[in-house]
Amino acid sequence: MQVCRTRGSLVAGWLTAGVGLLLGAGGVMAATQGSARQGIGLGACVALIGVAAYLRPAVVVSGDAVTFKNVFHTAVVPLSRIAEISARWSLEVRGDDGMAMGSFAAPTTRAARSDERSRNRVQETLADQEAHSPSRPAAMIYDAWQEWKTAHGDAPPHKGQSPSVTKRLDPMGLGLVLVGVAMGAVGLFG
Repeated sequence: MQVCRTRGSLVAGWLTAGVGLLLGAGGVMAATQGSARQGIGLGACVALIGVAAYLRPAVVVSGDAVTFKNVFHTAVVPLSRIAEISARWSLEVRGDDGMAMGSFAAPTTRAARSDERSRNRVQETLADQEAHSPSRPAAMIYDAWQEWKTAHGDAPPHKGQSPSVTKRLDPMGLGLVLVGVAMGAVGLFG
């Protein structure tokens, strides 16, 4: 199993968690009678939303599926159901039934997009999927997909069966954001 998160999201996530911890500790140290709630509330708000928005989103590639963990939902795409992998603005995997899933955790870099714009001016006839250089998560998914196809051959068409992308609400991400917002309200309104 391979897990991919952008380096920037890891840095930002740990920074926001640290700032939240400092806000909470500062609020407790500076508290007079009963006013520690504000510092703790604002600190918890910053830390929890930082964890939910930056540390939890990920792309997980296993031997049989790709899992996209975004802020509010989780989606699973079996490798047997992948039809196309695209990395234009962010990673997008399209299933054999046309359903697509993008990832909050795998944006394409600005340099890769600018290289593509200049390359597209020279070669405007390239197909869309050939025109974009792969991102690291896209390459991981593509390699796993090719390994699966080598081991299992081409999968039979799944037309008329279940959807290729299974999405479900992520209670952990939703809970972190809701508790963070509640703690922010406690921090602001005492």
